[in-house]
Amino acid sequence: MSNEQKTQQHTPGPWKVYFDDVYKEGEPVIEGVSVVGVPDKDGDEIEQIAYIINDSVDDARLIAAAPELLAALTDGAATLENMLLHYGPLMPKADQEGRPKVLAAMQAAIAKAE
Repeated sequence: MSNEQKTQQHTPGPWKVYFDDVYKEGEPVIEGVSVVGVPDKDGDEIEQIAYIINDSVDDARLIAAAPELLAALTDGAATLENMLLHYGPLMPKADQEGRPKVLAAMQAAIAKAE
């Protein structure tokens, strides 16, 4: 199935990172990080994608980058597949053996995300 035939199942990007505090009886008890979907045309957030407790900014940034990472990986896999199809026999032997493994790993990661 081509990428054009697939329907997007996740909240479209870009996603953004916001810092939150959770309050109990007026006192902050948990600092956390939210990842939220792209604002709609009125500027309202579509939905909260993830809430990460303990202020794990690095995890939140990785999650927020997921839509762009998936798009880049999908494009890269398609390019590599096309290159292997058309130029594979002309490549050095190491590339002929290694690049299909890289392509398979890329396709497995894409399938896991979709």
